[in-house]
Amino acid sequence: MDFAKKLLVSAAMLTLICLFHSAARADQKQGTKWVAFAGTAEKIGDTYHLKAKNGKGELDAPADAVMVEKGQVKLKTGATVKITRNDAAVSNKAANKKSKNITAADGCRQRQCIGLVLICCDDGRIIGGCLGAFGCS
Repeated sequence: MDFAKKLLVSAAMLTLICLFHSAARADQKQGTKWVAFAGTAEKIGDTYHLKAKNGKGELDAPADAVMVEKGQVKLKTGATVKITRNDAAVSNKAANKKSKNITAADGCRQRQCIGLVLICCDDGRIIGGCLGAFGCS
């Protein structure tokens, strides 16, 4: 009976380990993509406050949309963020005008680039990576 109890406990522990591992890897299995954010992230409660390195923008993101590994900040594509400051809003009118005229599968009429991350102006959704710094008009 002692052997049976040990076997049962071992099986239960193995099951819990497998469940934890599966949950930790769920994002990868579902094809979740992360995009590098050029800046810093400070955790405040359940959110992160992110500041672009070029000083041209700040945003707040839910904790589950931010990954910080070895000093690199990444944002989950599809997550929704709140722009708290975008100094590039009027600095690149040509890029913004071009952005307005693009009708893309992502459903955004206009996009902004903060910390090399492309964000939908309509709903604050992370789309992917970008170059430069431009904002919504």
